[in-house]
Amino acid sequence: MGNRLHLFAASLTAAMVTVGAPALAAINVTNTGGFSDATPATSASSSQLAYCGGGSSQPACPGGTPPYQVKWGQPAGSGGQSALGYTPHVANDVGADPFVIGTLKHTNLPIYGGTEITSVKLRIATTVADTTRTVTFNDAVTFTLNVDEVPNEVSNCPGSANPCPDFIRLPAGGVAFDPVDLGNMRYQLTLLGFRAPGSSVVQTTMTSQEGGSSTVELVGQVTKQSLLDADAGPDQAVDEGDAVTLDGTGSQVSGLDYTWTQTAGPTVTLSDPHAAQTTFTAPEVASDQTVRFQLTVADQLEPTYTDTDAVDVLIRQVNKAPVVSAGGPYSGAEGSPVALIGTATDGDHDPLTLAWTYTAGPDVDPGATCTFSDASAVDPILTCTDDGTFQVRLSADDGNGGVTSDAQTVMLTNAAPVLGTVSSSTSAPLGIGSAVTVTAPFTDAGTHDTHTCGVEWGDGSPVASDSATGQCTGSHTYAEAGIYTVTVTVTDDDGGTDTGESSYVVVYDPSAGFVTGGGWIMSPRGAYTAAPDLTGKANFGFVAKYKKGASTPDGETQFMFQAAGLDFHSTSYQWLVVAGAKAQYKGDGTVNGRSGYGFMLTARDGDRAATRTADTLRLKIWDKSTGAVVYDNGLGAADSADPSTALANGSIVIHG
Repeated sequence: MGNRLHLFAASLTAAMVTVGAPALAAINVTNTGGFSDATPATSASSSQLAYCGGGSSQPACPGGTPPYQVKWGQPAGSGGQSALGYTPHVANDVGADPFVIGTLKHTNLPIYGGTEITSVKLRIATTVADTTRTVTFNDAVTFTLNVDEVPNEVSNCPGSANPCPDFIRLPAGGVAFDPVDLGNMRYQLTLLGFRAPGSSVVQTTMTSQEGGSSTVELVGQVTKQSLLDADAGPDQAVDEGDAVTLDGTGSQVSGLDYTWTQTAGPTVTLSDPHAAQTTFTAPEVASDQTVRFQLTVADQLEPTYTDTDAVDVLIRQVNKAPVVSAGGPYSGAEGSPVALIGTATDGDHDPLTLAWTYTAGPDVDPGATCTFSDASAVDPILTCTDDGTFQVRLSADDGNGGVTSDAQTVMLTNAAPVLGTVSSSTSAPLGIGSAVTVTAPFTDAGTHDTHTCGVEWGDGSPVASDSATGQCTGSHTYAEAGIYTVTVTVTDDDGGTDTGESSYVVVYDPSAGFVTGGGWIMSPRGAYTAAPDLTGKANFGFVAKYKKGASTPDGETQFMFQAAGLDFHSTSYQWLVVAGAKAQYKGDGTVNGRSGYGFMLTARDGDRAATRTADTLRLKIWDKSTGAVVYDNGLGAADSADPSTALANGSIVIHG
């Protein structure tokens, strides 16, 4: 019966993936061996065992070949004992293909039954050197041989004319050494089986014919597996503008080169794409975007060994608040429009909702208000009812939670009130003791202002002041005859004023006397408006007085300026005022026979003055339809002013 030899690893591991041929070109394998611990079939056969070459306790094998042997059995003839020998080989620069670890020679000679062995152990110690990595590791594995044998002293196998062969078998899958990790690599040596010299077929059984021997190659294989494990870190979620760190330091094992490559998303710039840790700034995005990176780690000694991992970085779009400016600062006047020029933009191009508001400062009267022409426009018109300091604020809302505002100051000055026409209750002359009422409307752009009115009657009486709304009004009774100018002044609560004057108020005293005059004057330059350069002699004569019980005066006035061809004659009088040394009257007349002219004559009797002076005369003639002055030898002076042209000849007398 043939022997069945089974070899088992002392410790077995799963088969490893074999890497390609160039990667193992630098692997060298050497080994030693030795047999021991054979198990005899019977106790009587133990004395038949013999070992050699397997360490200091075993003698060297005769002849040194094979260097490691075990022999057993009592010879059944002259051939000697059965034997199994092992010769190690040195394997240099092995690749991924199976290579010869050593040779096994089995000598199958006839031995007597009961002297066979049932098992024997073979220890193979290996040294594997990876010169590329300048590392070396040692490992050993011991095999157990199980032997079943029938008496071999018979010449033939039962039922056969041939001798019985012996069989030596390896377990299916081979025998594996313990794996060894060095740096980024894992190495493992595996015994695959037997191979006849010169053959490429690897088997787990070797056969030896009875009475003969056979030699097989013990074939092994070194596998080298990368332990590289790229770790690009966990996925991240950041906001645009954030600083982002990509961290590959969790990659295994050591001595690594790093390469970061962006494979998706908006382009970013890495601080160092070949560092274990690299950074970038999350770009602005219109919507949430994912940026993907691939990390490739390579073994620094053998860069063909690589591993990759990917990481996603979610860049969240962050709403950008609007950028707002209220413009200004601004200035203006109360009640007047002030143009506001604001700006509002949004980095996300969101539609903006705008709103202007205002706040009155402490110097603004309580209750004052402002209005915007369009508070939702970027450039509205602001109008306020009072002067002072106001703050305007422009707010912008992008509808996505972004609200921004900006404030600016508006300084408004007071607007003075504007007085309208001062009117009296009558345009007719008033007798002494009669009352007159004047009114004057006013407006104020500062509609929140309050106002007072003051009336100066022109006769030296105290100024009458009172609060007013929209109109000044006053009444007065004159005690003396005269031609009075009434002055009305409106003042707002901020000190702004406006003043207006009424037409003359004529107050007469029928009992005060009358005036007469005659002679000539030298008409001054400018008096005759049609020819301002004309000067020369002008003759005059007049009389004006109230008849008993009359309210209008009577009389006649003549004036002739020969150089100008001007001939004036009065046709009626309207009023006469005699006061001290001065007399003044007003009426209508003709110029060169044409009607439609008004006149006013002012005469001063120098003899009645407190200090005696020359008599003086002023005559003013105007076209009633146009108001154009025809003649005035006091041109430019107020109607109430004293005359300044002295008589060249004649006199003026105030009677009474």
